[in-house]
Amino acid sequence: AALSLLNTVHSKVEKREHALKKKYNDAQQHLDGLKVLLASKEEHGREEECADLRVEVIQAKGNLELFASSLEECLESKKIISARIEAANRARQQAQQGLDECLAAKTRLQAALNECHDRCEQTSILLDECLARKDELRGLIDECHSRRKSTRLNSSHTVISYAVFCLKKKKNNKIKHKKKIKKRE
Repeated sequence: AALSLLNTVHSKVEKREHALKKKYNDAQQHLDGLKVLLASKEEHGREEECADLRVEVIQAKGNLELFASSLEECLESKKIISARIEAANRARQQAQQGLDECLAAKTRLQAALNECHDRCEQTSILLDECLARKDELRGLIDECHSRRKSTRLNSSHTVISYAVFCLKKKKNNKIKHKKKIKKRE
């Protein structure tokens, strides 16, 4: 909004500058014409007419100086407004650049977030599969334990009973051997 206002003011100042330049040029031509006419009258010795022309020349010079002063003020205002418009344009460009960078970062972050969601879903699926496999394996292990107990408790085969006896004896011998070694140390 500020930039629009500055552009409007700048446009009005340019129109005023153009109008003042025209008035200045017209006043300059009028003064030049009066000077030529005054010089002509002075050459022909018409002193009475010269007095009135001298007054008009003085008034024309005053008008010309007034237009020159107004034009100078107008040009200074135009320079200040132009500088402010340039500053506003630079600020707008910087803001746009910041916005573009922000939008690019948002896009990158959104892509990273989407990737995280995808990985989360994949991990959830793998976890569900692992838990299902764990339950399956636990069932198989429980089944094995129950068969082993059943075999040990209900076995009438002497070979199996003898094998169990040997394993227990071997285990007990290892434990006794380790205790002896510790006592020596």
